[in-house]
Amino acid sequence: MLVTAAGVSDSATGLPPLATVAAAQPTLTKAWPDSACRTTVIEGAAALGIDVRLARDYEARPDRSEAMIHIAMIDVMTRRLTGENTPTRGGA
Repeated sequence: MLVTAAGVSDSATGLPPLATVAAAQPTLTKAWPDSACRTTVIEGAAALGIDVRLARDYEARPDRSEAMIHIAMIDVMTRRLTGENTPTRGGA
């Protein structure tokens, strides 16, 4: 984790942590940073072989955002434990 002052741009500091994770997890192929990570991070991630999709957090309160993450992880872990496949848009 990287903690910076509020005046430091995410775009300026987003690539080094991504490069560290990519080195530790060579199978990483996608990342979903928030929209503050612009061209520098997108181009740097592409050089690392990582496809970057800009995400937006619509939750107004951090506790609600955290709750949504917990719900998503419960779903993921339940599927892993039961061996159930994740549904896809095509139904396959």
